[in-house]
Amino acid sequence: MLYVRHKVLIPLIPLLILLCALSLERLFEREERHSLICGLLCFTPLLFSEYSPALVLDAGLTAGIFALLHLSCKAGAPQKVRLPLTLLLCLFPMTAFIAIGRQDKFISDTDTRQHVFSSEELEELNFDRQYRFDTLTEPYANVNVLSLTGMGKTTMYSSVTDSGYADFYYNTMRNPIRVRNRVALMSDANPMFSYLMGIRYIQAKSSRLPWGYSPIAEKEGIVIAENQHVLPTAYASTGTMAQTEYEKLEFPYSLEAMTRYTITDMESGNSTDSGTVSGNSTAAEDFMQTSQITAVSKDSLDLPGLINLLEAQGVVCEWNQADCSLKLSLKTKTKAVIPLQKPLQNQMLICALNVTSPSGREVTIDFNGIRNKLSGKHAPYPNRNDTFTWMVSSNEEIRSLKLELSAGTYILSDIRLWIMDLSQWGNQNIWEVNASPEKGKSLFRGFASLQEQGWFVTSFPYRDGYQILLDGEHVPACRVNTEFVGIPLTAGTHEIVIAYQPPGKRISLIISLLSLVLFLVTPLFQRSIRHATVRNRIFSKRFFIIYQSLIQKRGDMMKKFLSSNKFYEQLQMMFQNNSFRELFSYLLTGGATTFVNYAVYLTLLHTNAEYLTANTIAWVFAVGFAYVTNRKFVFRSGNQIGKEMFSFVSMRFLTLITENLLLAFFIQSCQFRPVISKIAVSFVTVAANYVICKCHIFQKPASCVKASVSLPAIQQQKGEESHE
Repeated sequence: MLYVRHKVLIPLIPLLILLCALSLERLFEREERHSLICGLLCFTPLLFSEYSPALVLDAGLTAGIFALLHLSCKAGAPQKVRLPLTLLLCLFPMTAFIAIGRQDKFISDTDTRQHVFSSEELEELNFDRQYRFDTLTEPYANVNVLSLTGMGKTTMYSSVTDSGYADFYYNTMRNPIRVRNRVALMSDANPMFSYLMGIRYIQAKSSRLPWGYSPIAEKEGIVIAENQHVLPTAYASTGTMAQTEYEKLEFPYSLEAMTRYTITDMESGNSTDSGTVSGNSTAAEDFMQTSQITAVSKDSLDLPGLINLLEAQGVVCEWNQADCSLKLSLKTKTKAVIPLQKPLQNQMLICALNVTSPSGREVTIDFNGIRNKLSGKHAPYPNRNDTFTWMVSSNEEIRSLKLELSAGTYILSDIRLWIMDLSQWGNQNIWEVNASPEKGKSLFRGFASLQEQGWFVTSFPYRDGYQILLDGEHVPACRVNTEFVGIPLTAGTHEIVIAYQPPGKRISLIISLLSLVLFLVTPLFQRSIRHATVRNRIFSKRFFIIYQSLIQKRGDMMKKFLSSNKFYEQLQMMFQNNSFRELFSYLLTGGATTFVNYAVYLTLLHTNAEYLTANTIAWVFAVGFAYVTNRKFVFRSGNQIGKEMFSFVSMRFLTLITENLLLAFFIQSCQFRPVISKIAVSFVTVAANYVICKCHIFQKPASCVKASVSLPAIQQQKGEESHE
């Protein structure tokens, strides 16, 4: 779904500035007259804007200057009087813009939320770069902060988001959504996510450390903690579970399975040159028998005690026995402490429930500092977070839950609880890899050793553009753990190099280079054309004189030779036929166009461009070349260029769609090579292009057609008269 915000108008600002400058120039030069009505209409945005003293001041001063300009123009004031007033029109908006911009809240240099620990202090801790470092304190301020160079993290807040990774982040791993949108990937305490993504180091409050993390540095109540038992960003694994078996599991058992096994698509990545990779694949039923998660029955929940506790805090509670839902009505934000009947030690409490806001207001619920939020119906980017999930864990014994509820009326339903034993948790079938510290431009470079067949697994998000070398040979990337990159391995030691290049980077560089060359060469080319035109005029006059004298001397001999050559007579008659001449010219120019098309297509294929992308770019170059040659040499059209070019490009666009569909059919369905498929498709497109150009684009006016038809008749009549 597309959400339109005011910032979409930012690309239009240069155009608006240009229009304003041109209007002011025409008013200043008196090419346009001041209009009081148009000036008043310029202030209509004030009726729809929030009140701001700077905005009102800017509008008032601008209106006053316009009034002075209007009066000065009527009085016939000279330019030296009107020029300062015109310049003032630019000064006041600029001043108002600066004043309003200072009201925006940005992180200042004196704000220490992003720099509790300096880079030097973090470097002294000697972090292992094979793992990641996340910041749990002040998520808004630190979501895009890279604390150490070369140290990865899992969070990001950007308008451009990897949809696959975002889906894994929130929908698969069930990380809490603490803001009003799903675009911001903000970290919070989730032991399963931290284990899988290799988050070995975190920055958190000393009172909110998740299970498994131990402090290694402390400053102002904030600690740097380490968990040595998380997975690295790249490792080898022999314990697997097929994707089909994984999909049989429900939350939260699916999360536990992913942390204990490597989820592989056995149908797409099940073999190598040395044989089939099966590994120790586990079935869903076998996993459930060894699961460390225990569901808490609804009968064991002390809901009456919870309701009494909330009502004591002034919360109006309505329990619906029919659908097991709890309706809460709060006038203000409310905090409560819920005691647990049985303390949790080396255990994690997993809670999930559905939230409904009848009024459409925003809903926020915190459990032990872990926040979930359902955005309001008027939110610019609604997060649609109607299922709240919390994973509460701690190194200390958990005796109670700290609950914080936002004001409003909302309904909680389908309340589910699980308890997971963390003492026997983790993947017991992993093999560490020997990663090289000098990776260069690659993401990973190192060696992996296995005693049996298995998988090389990473936590690099799966997308197009990965280049993987396995023992010096290119291999395709496979999808593991639903959304990450991996490759199957045979037993033994293997050298692995993983690099990434954004798709389309080479093509973009080529297009930019060609555009730069055209920009630099075009002025020189135009200049050479002007000089060549003058030289050609002089040369043409001299050549015509010499040619005319040769014709006069050798005319009789040439006429006798041509009159005795029947083949030439037939060829001359054929070329007098307009259709044949057009077809012959079309074949010549079509051959040149095909050469341009194939040259660009093969060049892009050589740069590892995708075949449809290469064909589309080659089409752009070929269409430009074809239009010029067809108009000038083949059909000799005299139609209006703009309309004719639009018709030419639009008709050729239909053949591009047909060509891409046929290419996809030959390459994907028939398994033809891209070059062979291109040749096969060309027979269809060349014939279709000729028919389109002949019948729809370069169609001559009726007068020209009538003249061309009557010309042979006139010549024939003259020939008959000469014989008589």
